[in-house]
Amino acid sequence: MIALLRKELRALLPIIVLFTVLFGADLVITPTLSWVDARDWADPAAVEPGQHESLGVMIIVLGLLVAYALFPREHDERTVEFLYSLPVTRWRIFAAKLLAGSLVLAGAFALGAVASWLLQVPNPQSFSGREFRPAAAVLACGLQLALALVVLAHAVALSFFRRFGL
Repeated sequence: MIALLRKELRALLPIIVLFTVLFGADLVITPTLSWVDARDWADPAAVEPGQHESLGVMIIVLGLLVAYALFPREHDERTVEFLYSLPVTRWRIFAAKLLAGSLVLAGAFALGAVASWLLQVPNPQSFSGREFRPAAAVLACGLQLALALVVLAHAVALSFFRRFGL
């Protein structure tokens, strides 16, 4: 199982690099385009209801991207037959793929929370009531990950219909 997980994480390496570059670019671009000492943590963390609808769309796109890299890529490259010929049950292959996708998405959201925290550190205003709170960060990452896992599950289920040309 560990070897399958390593194989899947290695296959998802381009997506991991993409997530790292996106959040790393946020750390470089945001301070150059906005006031560094006026940024608060609640804005980029999207912990307020009704805020940042584009974050939900981004999570859906990231979940679909990871799901496409899991199963349909294996069918396109004709490597799924090799996977099924290994002395490993199909359930373990499926579990390794979903676990790898979940780990990549969880890492991306954790990296986003760390980037948001680093961007709000220079703000000296402690009376605004919006300083970084670890419990809120964990809650925000958990909610984002829950949405991404739902999208990942639906996308993996939809990848079954590739057999029928859909």
